[in-house]
Amino acid sequence: MLTRDLLRFNLHKGEIFPRFVDVANRNLETLAQELIEVYSLGTGQSSEEIAESVQPLINAYRSPLIAKGINKLLLDRCSFQEPDPDHDRFRLELFTRSAHYLRQGGHGDLGHFRAAVATHFSMEPDHLAERLFADLPARQPLLTFKPIEPKALLERYNLAQAQGLLCLSTGMTVEIQETKVTRSRQLLRYLKFFRLMATVRPLPKGAFRIIVDGPLSLFHNTQKYGLLLASFLPAVCKMARWHMEAEVRLPNHK
Repeated sequence: MLTRDLLRFNLHKGEIFPRFVDVANRNLETLAQELIEVYSLGTGQSSEEIAESVQPLINAYRSPLIAKGINKLLLDRCSFQEPDPDHDRFRLELFTRSAHYLRQGGHGDLGHFRAAVATHFSMEPDHLAERLFADLPARQPLLTFKPIEPKALLERYNLAQAQGLLCLSTGMTVEIQETKVTRSRQLLRYLKFFRLMATVRPLPKGAFRIIVDGPLSLFHNTQKYGLLLASFLPAVCKMARWHMEAEVRLPNHK
């Protein structure tokens, strides 16, 4: 999902209007494709290296905020290598060994000192220096990236804009018109899966209304409940016809 600083919306007379992007915009589709290619070809690269590759694309786009949001969604599709749990022990041993050689003295210049320490670890000095902080998040290599088409990514971006606002919701009401009973039942199962407190009421012509209590109205600032509420939205989007209204409490806004 998108963090709060990446949300785009307008306020008008007490109503919030998410600023969705045009998924048919060619410039935006090109940006999405270029960002996708960076991640698709980035297997084995560190997150720091990937960030350096995408930054020029973000800066060059007319709205860097949109580009940052799209990039965030691509990052969410990445799996990076977990740091070695024993790396702290290695670093402590390296510092201890280095201090020991310093106390001994007689190593001449810095190059000889680095070579002496590296020899103890059976490594080249440059390799040893790189490994020193290899457990930092920025140094972790990309293992896998879940591919996605540019248009689907832009649609996902629009969905994420709505989800971000739902995280701040004080209540959500959804009216559903779905001819397939299996889909309606699946939607209700999602309510239970996400542990959302809801009231379901029938409407004319086979439609029904779902009233879901929001995170702030019952649990004050419980972010976890807001995340569950936002996670429910993709299931709603799969319905044949639907209409949703939500009350949102924005920080620093009445």
